[in-house]
Amino acid sequence: MSLKGKIASVALTDTGKVREHNEDMIGSEADIGLFVLADGMGGYNAGEVASGIAVKTIINLVRDAVMREDLNVPDADTGLTRPSIILRDAIHRANKIIYHTSKTQPQCEGMGTTVVACLFRMTRRLSSAPGFSPARRVILLRTINIQSLALIIG
Repeated sequence: MSLKGKIASVALTDTGKVREHNEDMIGSEADIGLFVLADGMGGYNAGEVASGIAVKTIINLVRDAVMREDLNVPDADTGLTRPSIILRDAIHRANKIIYHTSKTQPQCEGMGTTVVACLFRMTRRLSSAPGFSPARRVILLRTINIQSLALIIG
């Protein structure tokens, strides 16, 4: 089910006063209700690479899964909704890719990022925040009827 025209958003990151370059990445697919913010770990190698991998991986995997799967069928074993599982699995996959890259690319050794992701459905919001980014805010300007359900993966 498309959310085209039902969600409006604005995104902005700021380098801040400590770093010389921005390690944040924001991405969205408003038509499917997906918003992702990754904050690369400053002080480590390639935080901007990690945040870019996270956002791109999560968006691509969630977009593909939302288009091909029946989102109304809950998981029989866990009771989780399909959108919850899709978001969780996309974040886990992004983590694996970041970890593998940090181990195989010397210039990326030790890289990492925090991630906050939100997947809206017609009546609820599924959010995941495996990391914490206190200085960042995701502002939703207009949405439809939302009930909050938090899914924390760590």
